[in-house]
Amino acid sequence: MTSLSSAGVRPPGVTSARVGSLGRQYATWIRVVAFLPVAAVGVLAATRATIGPTTVVLALVLVASAVYLWGMWYGTGLWTACLDTTALGALALSTPVAIPPDWLATGKSWLIPLLTPACVAYQYHLRVIIGVSFAVFIHACLAVGVVVAYRGRVPLPSVVSVCWSLVIALLARVLWTLVSRAAAVADKAIDAAAAARTDQRVRRAVRADERQLAVALHDTAATTLLMVGLGQVASGDPALHRQARRDLDFLLSADMESSAETDLVPLLRSVAWHAAVETHLDVPTRIVVPGAVARGLAQASAEAVRNVARHAGVDEAYLRVRHPGPHEDGVVVTITDHGRGFDPARVSDTRHGLQDSIHGRLDGIGGSATVASTPGGGTSVTLRWPRG
Repeated sequence: MTSLSSAGVRPPGVTSARVGSLGRQYATWIRVVAFLPVAAVGVLAATRATIGPTTVVLALVLVASAVYLWGMWYGTGLWTACLDTTALGALALSTPVAIPPDWLATGKSWLIPLLTPACVAYQYHLRVIIGVSFAVFIHACLAVGVVVAYRGRVPLPSVVSVCWSLVIALLARVLWTLVSRAAAVADKAIDAAAAARTDQRVRRAVRADERQLAVALHDTAATTLLMVGLGQVASGDPALHRQARRDLDFLLSADMESSAETDLVPLLRSVAWHAAVETHLDVPTRIVVPGAVARGLAQASAEAVRNVARHAGVDEAYLRVRHPGPHEDGVVVTITDHGRGFDPARVSDTRHGLQDSIHGRLDGIGGSATVASTPGGGTSVTLRWPRG
């Protein structure tokens, strides 16, 4: 639907479009509600001498009004509004023949209750210059009709009625201008809020990527270099070359998250195979989960096994996979050791191995991680992912 008020102007926002639609609805109802009863009054008040001209003029106005309302809703252009204004102007000029003599004698007119709502309705959907021009034109025709009817001796009540009718139309324009500007301000606020949300999402995505890269570096290159620096592996050891190759492959594929279903078991077997300590597996034959979940569980498991090699002081770890229970659907991975253990409450928040590589990864896939350990009592890391 094309509105005359939006011609040549940038497309309105959501609020402005809604206000424009309401304006057209109000204009339609104002016109329909005002025309029918006032026209009936005009016909009933007509005398034998005025019934013919009054009926003809009202019939023309009725046709023009129907065309105008049709054009307003279906956007056929300015000509329907011009046609309607012309018909209303002719109605205003017909004051000498449409108003009964006894009404003229007392300064009454049934035309003003018909013309005023029409001019007000113009303001609710037409552009400022068009709506005001139409209202001024119709009231000028009304003034001419009143002057001719009274032969120049216009009573004060008629002058006040005509002037006040025009003022009402202009006040309607002022009101609608304020409403339209408020709608435009609301649209700007909505656009600004949307832009802010987009910017926030971009910033969160960038920070998430940065955290993912930091975790990937911690789990691969940084860990390998630390092992070399601590003398845990010789620089010429072939295992170090293989580990560096695996680190490089992992970093190159760090941004490849898949939503396809993936079997978790081969990934966990790979974790055990490449672990620096002997890792005993207790896993089902097959566990199919989304690719991102499988990747997160496997990487968190690998970090837990690496922590056993670095801190537990033992050369064995145990990796077990089970389903949560008969009435639950998900995966639970447990990595345990019988090493020296530690106090989880005293672990610094800056320890990326626990905070990012384990807890962070499980948070990222909608799961949770629990670390249970006591000094001298070993450590148990439980990774839970509830499906759905």
